[in-house]
Amino acid sequence: MMTEYPDDIAALIQRREELERQLSALPYDGTTEIKDNGGRRYVYVRKKLGTKLTTTYVGLYSEELAQRVRRITAESKAIRKEIRHISHVLKRLADSKPTDGESHAKA
Repeated sequence: MMTEYPDDIAALIQRREELERQLSALPYDGTTEIKDNGGRRYVYVRKKLGTKLTTTYVGLYSEELAQRVRRITAESKAIRKEIRHISHVLKRLADSKPTDGESHAKA
């Protein structure tokens, strides 16, 4: 049985799930980094997972590759920001909803 939510809460939950699907479909999530090694340049993506910092090799540097990875990582950052905002709004709505005990206590 599915839980019933007011339309605005259900829409927020649906939007957050949609954003989470979009985020999981992106090939890169983190910060673009260009490193020089042995006279060559390479593109990496850095991401913090818990307390660990991970670095993922993307490829040999080209301006096109670097720009593409920057666009993807910027998109992932924007999606994460919107997910955080929606989660914050949902928490505020949940915190402001009176419980049964509160509604009867003021009688």
